[in-house]
Amino acid sequence: MLESLTLRNMTLPVEMDLSNFLKLETIDFSKTTTKSVVFPQTGRLKNVILPDTIETFRIYDNPGLTDITFKGLNNLATVYIDCDNVGSFDVANFCEQLINCNALQSVTIRNANLYITEDALRKMILTHTCNLTGDIYIVNTAGSTTLKAISFATKQLLVNTFGDISNSESKIRIHF
Repeated sequence: MLESLTLRNMTLPVEMDLSNFLKLETIDFSKTTTKSVVFPQTGRLKNVILPDTIETFRIYDNPGLTDITFKGLNNLATVYIDCDNVGSFDVANFCEQLINCNALQSVTIRNANLYITEDALRKMILTHTCNLTGDIYIVNTAGSTTLKAISFATKQLLVNTFGDISNSESKIRIHF
């Protein structure tokens, strides 16, 4: 029956498993110590506020999602996003925020259809583990849809990591 969960300024377990709270619409864990949150997989979850202690971020199968606020990404190490069912969560903007995330070690983005900058793409590729599928469009500035040419170094990095990035049969297609 719980629709809203607000726990602020508290010491919480390292992982908060909320998967059984299927009616949750709002989660606020600002200024807590949790490092990972397992979200309920429903169309009801809309607004989430996560603390700067968050280390693991996984989002998928949340078609009602509108907003996730991060109080900081300094500790974020693992990202998993399946873009097929994340509501109106702005995955491209989130990817741009990863540029300044120094702890990032693993990025998995499935079913992408993203317009991101070359810097954001390089940050993801240079993590210890990078798994991308779908279409990624390289643009000059975040929020733009005008394609931009990429540097030879970035293209070489892409080919070394993913193989043929322009083949329509490839799991990841990079457009520039």
